Amino acid sequence: MERHAACLLFLLPGILAGPLPRSTCASECLLPMNPKFSYEVGKAYVYNFQTTTETAITGTSKDVAIVTLSGVATVNVLNPCDFSLQISKTKVRASNEKVDAGPLEKQPLLFSFRDGTIEKVCPNDEEVTWALNIKKAVLSLLQHTPDGLKFADSTIETDVAGRCPTNYTIIEKGAILKKRDLTLCSGRLGRFSAVPTVSYSASAQTQTVPIFRANSECRMLVNKGVVESSQCIETHLLRPLSSVAGGGAQTKAVASISLQSTKKASSFKAENLNEESLLFDSSLPDLGSADRDLVYGLAKDICKALSSDQGELIPGLFSHLVHAVRRCSVRDLRWAYDKLVAKKSCPQVEKAVSIFLDSLPNAGTPGAVTLMALLINEGKISEARQRTWFEHLHFTKYPAKEALKSLYVIIDKPQPLTQALIGVSGYARKVCESLGSECATDPEIQVFTVKMSKHLGNKCRAKDVIEEKKILATLKALGNIGGAHKDVQNTIRDCIQDPSLPVQTRLAAFQAVRSRACETSDLLLSILANSNENVEIRIASYLGAVKCPTYSTMKKIQEVLQNEQINQVGSFIQSHLDNLKSSSSPGKEEIRKMARSVSHGRSFPFDFRKFSRNLEFDYFCTENNAGWDADLNIIYSPESYLPRSASMNFTLDLFGQSMNLFEIGGRFEGLEYLIESYFGPEGIYRANEVLPTAQERFGNLNEKFWSRFNSLLRPKRAAPVNKAEIEALGKVMNLDKTFYNPPKGDFFLRLFGAEVATYSYRRGLDAPDADIIFDQIFRVLGNLIDGAKNQQVEIARSVMFLDRISTFPTIAGLPLRLALNGTASLALDFESQIDVKAILRDPKTASLGLTIIPMASTEISASMGVEVNNLRYGVKTILNLHSSRGGGMKASWHQGKSFEFKLDLPKTKMSLVDAKSSLYVFSQNIDDGSEKLQKMNVLNSVEYKRGGCVESASSLLGLRYCRQYAMLVPPAPTAVGAIKDITPVFPLSGHFDGSIYIEKTEPSMTGIHVIAKGSNNGGKTSFEIIFDTPGSQTDRKIVFTGIGFNTQSRYGIEGKAQLSGKSYEAKVYTDMAQSSSRLTVSPVIEYTLPNGKKDVLVTGRVVIEEGKKITFEVAPSGSWKKLELGASGKYSVILYLR
Repeated sequence: MERHAACLLFLLPGILAGPLPRSTCASECLLPMNPKFSYEVGKAYVYNFQTTTETAITGTSKDVAIVTLSGVATVNVLNPCDFSLQISKTKVRASNEKVDAGPLEKQPLLFSFRDGTIEKVCPNDEEVTWALNIKKAVLSLLQHTPDGLKFADSTIETDVAGRCPTNYTIIEKGAILKKRDLTLCSGRLGRFSAVPTVSYSASAQTQTVPIFRANSECRMLVNKGVVESSQCIETHLLRPLSSVAGGGAQTKAVASISLQSTKKASSFKAENLNEESLLFDSSLPDLGSADRDLVYGLAKDICKALSSDQGELIPGLFSHLVHAVRRCSVRDLRWAYDKLVAKKSCPQVEKAVSIFLDSLPNAGTPGAVTLMALLINEGKISEARQRTWFEHLHFTKYPAKEALKSLYVIIDKPQPLTQALIGVSGYARKVCESLGSECATDPEIQVFTVKMSKHLGNKCRAKDVIEEKKILATLKALGNIGGAHKDVQNTIRDCIQDPSLPVQTRLAAFQAVRSRACETSDLLLSILANSNENVEIRIASYLGAVKCPTYSTMKKIQEVLQNEQINQVGSFIQSHLDNLKSSSSPGKEEIRKMARSVSHGRSFPFDFRKFSRNLEFDYFCTENNAGWDADLNIIYSPESYLPRSASMNFTLDLFGQSMNLFEIGGRFEGLEYLIESYFGPEGIYRANEVLPTAQERFGNLNEKFWSRFNSLLRPKRAAPVNKAEIEALGKVMNLDKTFYNPPKGDFFLRLFGAEVATYSYRRGLDAPDADIIFDQIFRVLGNLIDGAKNQQVEIARSVMFLDRISTFPTIAGLPLRLALNGTASLALDFESQIDVKAILRDPKTASLGLTIIPMASTEISASMGVEVNNLRYGVKTILNLHSSRGGGMKASWHQGKSFEFKLDLPKTKMSLVDAKSSLYVFSQNIDDGSEKLQKMNVLNSVEYKRGGCVESASSLLGLRYCRQYAMLVPPAPTAVGAIKDITPVFPLSGHFDGSIYIEKTEPSMTGIHVIAKGSNNGGKTSFEIIFDTPGSQTDRKIVFTGIGFNTQSRYGIEGKAQLSGKSYEAKVYTDMAQSSSRLTVSPVIEYTLPNGKKDVLVTGRVVIEEGKKITFEVAPSGSWKKLELGASGKYSVILYLR
């Protein structure tokens, strides 16, 4: 024992000074009395090793992506507990392509070996990740963790596959079988996502996202204490869309080693060694680099697709553009942007520029973020797009300090946008997360916080409402960052402690230190213990203190609680502690234990309608390792009977990872006096007077509304504010300025722990009344009306709404990457000629024109494949949805006597929905982003085709409605007693191509034209309607003329239609006969065919007897009598005739 202590004291200075060259990887060398393995020190054991991975969609195609790796693995026994591994003679082939295996052979790997258990490996600093993972896989084949070789055992084993429950059985002497269900393993999932999570430990059966059905089986042969051979077979079947019989996206991995010879061990030169476990390193390779010409070329391709009506290509091109932008420097991106703007390479270049700008926040790399900052500073980006960009900064995947530095120009502005402060701080938060514990002391972060703190004014003291809002936004922005300069921290402390500041400002200062609770614990506890402090401030200090729980902190909270005299504080703390004690959330395990050590001393009221309280609703299922936790805070103040603030925090626990999905909350004050002013005993709406008073006030508002609306149609003039009316309103409401507390509201939204949105509402006594609000509304409405007169809008936007990669290890040491990517594009050409004022002034003489050409397209791709040396091979499915249609419309009225309508249809085919889904085998170069796709050959493919067109309206409109689709899938089993269908679920079952569209029957047809005319002469109304399809070869012109008549005994309509040179006539009328107590109505429908034949279609009679009954009968007449149809009835009613 003394010798071990002396060794530790000797090593301590070296540990504190940083990594030093060392010759051992084992922390200690303690071997059992009777070891099961007998590797000889000084000897080298030479193994042949081979791994194969096959990725395919079983049940659909025989096409497969194969990666094979073979070579020699030499294990050198340096001492009883330190071995080294050297890889040589390596060959790597992927889908018949040779892959450079040089990095595998460059560095030997030192590892500790304690009688079959490999506790850790010590790679060189220069070891590349993918090569190290393969070496870990080779070592995993050599590992045997049970105590002996002769008995079955179950244990938890850590290797390249994860920390897994493992069952060992003995087949025969020296032959061992090792089985495990990989879904029960922890430490397997590697995520590359913008969503931050916190790990938790739970004794649950499921430890990994059960997206795969994965199993492993190994056979090991041990002879004379040496592993002679070992082979492991793994299958990974993607559960979603798989069939019961096992068909679907699947990767099979096989790894094996076999002893070939022994020789003298090679020496090992230990330099710059690190230390880690056998667990797989799932980190992604570097992005690589892209040529600036590639970025420009992709943007130009998007421009051409927009110009040539190939919108279905845009989402895929946009996805490639985003990935290319990620690999470019800011200099290359600026070159591509400037060239795209300057070159009029296609008619839709402005739309292409818009989509290029959309790619920058979706890329999120330092080069993209730096270009965003430059363009904003140059004033080239609209405020609306800026807001979108700032929202994206919270979720970037590639934060970097150099990009953060470029954002200084945004926060250095005297009056930056609130979204700018919040968004840039969100980016700084991401940088902090990448720095880890170094964030608090990083010079760049400290400089950033100092610049940000300049917006705090004089220690959070605001001169006016505008500065107050800026200070609140700055404090919330600082709360997003994990570190801050010492001077900034002191300023925030001063803001917290200053009792002269508004409560909402001090509360925001608490949030500014929410990520540094341990550093401010003493300050928070001292504020909590001060019974003279504001109630809301004390509760905020408590919530801050428990974020860094220690037994010492809990003891001080207990002392406060035992002596607490204020119910609002005591009831909240007691309810919060009680909820912690009973919480089932695994993320609260540590604080739950500490909370149970706190005794209340006394009981506080728990009525949340009157007293502050914490409410918690949670659920956790240990079997599925999943649950949720909703934490609600309701806080009152002694100054109000209404809650001052409320918030809810929602956390999701899934498979060992906690995600703080969102937190939303708000604080409002001054609302109680407004309620009393309106609904109190002396308020405007007193008891029994609510309805009359409301009618009077809303009547006034209605009169003002129409007065302002009519003013839009007259020449503009200034609308003075009626201050006397404001003062009168104040007298009615008894607004005593010395007592009245103007309404204030503060609201926030946090996603994944970061504040992403904040809003502050302020209103004083001089706030605008209804007149001023109406002025503002109608000013905006007037601008919209003026703008509609001749408006032309061209919009093109794209977004990457899905971008996620999950990594799972394989026994081959290669990462199995599951990637999801989704992009959507929208383009809209809109042109209007609408004189709204003219229409409102004289609706009888007006015209309007409207042209709309929309395009929407979405592409979703999912791939599954293994990766070796920045090359990825696997299977992929791509689903594309596309819609494109358009037309122009013009309508005009002439003196109220005629109406003309034109519908322009420039496209022969108007796509409602085009859907396409295909399966591919792919190979991708991660360095340059290039990808090769080979369409899968479907196994014994059967093609199903369906579709057709509805022609019922084509003879009249010249348009047909069509739908068609084709599927290429494997045949379904038809034989009696056949096995279950192995074919997976669509879209993994084959290829699909379908569309729904409207098509012109004649491409020459330009549209539809309708003219309607009418006149009234001597009680008779005449009209004419002309319908035509200009440009069509088929004569579809219809002229319908008619006269409406209304006499004392008959009223109706008669008309004539001219169609293709033929004349059709029709007459619809009713005869009426009325006495003092009886009315008889006789409807008749007559028609005349082009051959001159006249006929009566329908006749009938309705008799109404006053106060008694209604009798009716209607039936076909003339040659239609043979149909034997009709209707009759009798109803008793009380009806009086006039």
